[in-house]
Amino acid sequence: LRDALFGNPLFIDRIVSRDGKRVFFQATQLAPSQGTTYGQGFWDDVTGQRILNWELWSCNADGSGGSTRITNYEWYDGTPCPLPDGEVLVFSAFRMGSLGFWSIKNDGTGGSRQIRVFTGLVDRPMVAPDGKKIIFGHSTSSNWREGFIWTCHIDGGELTQMISGLQPCWSPDGSRVAFVRYSS
Repeated sequence: LRDALFGNPLFIDRIVSRDGKRVFFQATQLAPSQGTTYGQGFWDDVTGQRILNWELWSCNADGSGGSTRITNYEWYDGTPCPLPDGEVLVFSAFRMGSLGFWSIKNDGTGGSRQIRVFTGLVDRPMVAPDGKKIIFGHSTSSNWREGFIWTCHIDGGELTQMISGLQPCWSPDGSRVAFVRYSS
């Protein structure tokens, strides 16, 4: 995977399609030094390295073939989650000055479509097993411990606050939700 993309990559937020055949992930390239110019990007305060645009990629789960770049947009596209049919991904993105959820075909064709934009922080969108809702954590504060779990319809409508917590995940049948709650 590393050689298929580019030198010195960083991968996070990997998720396997429900049929187990594809892996979707976000990746970026770390710039080799602060003196190097690579267009857009930002400095990671922890590593001190410059991080370039985060993009969505996919590859075959068995390692055959190469990797396919799905998005190509300045700044951040990440946290991919496939719909049940695997043909479309929902993901978070920083575009036009706001963080929000978008969708795109799993091969990147046809461009992306905005689902919903948020004020504040949002974490990974997780699509329900029936493909009708998205569950996610959201905080209007810079403190994630003050976040709440929300759902919205797959088209961005019908926003509902559920409970305080973060990083929600649907049960396989969609009847329950697991999540993280921080205590004082």
